[in-house]
Amino acid sequence: MLTPTLLPATLIFLFLSTIIYHHVHVRKNGPIPYTSTLIKLNNRIYALASLLFCLALVLSFEPILQLLGNNNNNVEQNDRSAPWLYRFGTYVHDHDGQMRYIYHVSKVYEYIDVLLVLAGGGQIGWHFGVHHLTTPYLTYLRLIVLHHRIHYHQSDNSGWKVLACLNTLHHVFMYLYFGGVTSVRPILPFTGCLQLIVGIVGEGNVINDILYNNGRTADVHALIWPSIVSMAAMGLYFVLFVLEVREAGRGKGREQKKIGQGNAHNEDEKDDRGPGLEKEKMN
Repeated sequence: MLTPTLLPATLIFLFLSTIIYHHVHVRKNGPIPYTSTLIKLNNRIYALASLLFCLALVLSFEPILQLLGNNNNNVEQNDRSAPWLYRFGTYVHDHDGQMRYIYHVSKVYEYIDVLLVLAGGGQIGWHFGVHHLTTPYLTYLRLIVLHHRIHYHQSDNSGWKVLACLNTLHHVFMYLYFGGVTSVRPILPFTGCLQLIVGIVGEGNVINDILYNNGRTADVHALIWPSIVSMAAMGLYFVLFVLEVREAGRGKGREQKKIGQGNAHNEDEKDDRGPGLEKEKMN
């Protein structure tokens, strides 16, 4: 059964997207007023939220907890003498299910990105549209459905956090960039590819682990299909992302070529005018 927020949110998202896309004001007069301000505000807030969520997950990893607790296994979460970062990390670690759900719901929230871009008169590319539309279903299958498979979820407590950390870190840079911090743009192709490659390899390892540990049980199909779907989806995201990056590179190259041709044309005109006109201009 789908989570209560997912299917209604998707239907509302598709309905609003269609309305905004066909909105006469946007198509004829350009962006809806204050959309650019809302986009920047949303991006900056979400960049901060992504950073905080990423740090929370990092603090919940076992090696980090051991380091924060000074390798003292007798330190308890409620021990007031324990470092507060240790107590916070332990709390996050012990509430793994809630963290999965928060991460899943955050992907539903990202539908707002598409609506704001459409309201601003922008176009939705294949990668942007497919990724934002399907990711909530991917996180639902991978983090909620598989998590509740009682024969496997106990050995699957930390793997999802690796990908979630990389994804939220990528979102920190991405939303900062779309929020106006253009200096982070060069790192986006790297962080975008890294998260997807790690995700694909990780799902392959999960599938292998399931087959190795549960290959002779009747539950293997129920355990394995969420990871297969997840691996296929991330493979699709990777292909679309690479194509988008290549197209952006080609567009930048064409723009630079036009600028170069324009400069060459200006130089030719300068030569045709001769030195006399140049002197007049300088004077």
